[in-house]
Formats: sequence, C-alpha cells, structure tokens
Amino acid sequence: MPEPELEGIYKDIADVQQQEQDELLDHWNVQGVAVGHKVTKNIDTQEPCLTILVSQKLPAELLGPDDKIKPK
Repeated sequence: MPEPELEGIYKDIADVQQQEQDELLDHWNVQGVAVGHKVTKNIDTQEPCLTILVSQKLPAELLGPDDKIKPK
C-alpha cells in the first residue's frame, strides 16, 4: 500500500526529519524519529512536531553535553 502524501506543516516537518534523522539517530539513547504531535504532561496538544523516540527519558542533569539534542 503506498504511503499517503503529506501536506502543509506535516510535509515541512517530514522534510526536516529527512535532513536531521541520521544525526539524531547517532545519539546513544535515540531509537527513532517521527512526525507526530507535541505531548506535554501526557496531553496531546495536537501541535505538529518532530518526535524523538528514546529508549528511556532521562533528566537533563544526567546527560552529558554531547548527549543533549539541541534545538535548531
């Protein structure tokens, strides 16, 4: 079955995913990258975003400087 065409903001986010995915997957804790919705305090905000899937979410203070994903 062919994948559906993305439009608008979802297409823009998918383009960013394509550009950044390999670099993001180089982080030891990152398991995947996907287009999704922002989730805050377990609530889906319906705001489109690039979702970074990690094996375990850790407090920032436990991460080294190279382990943190910096916003662009």
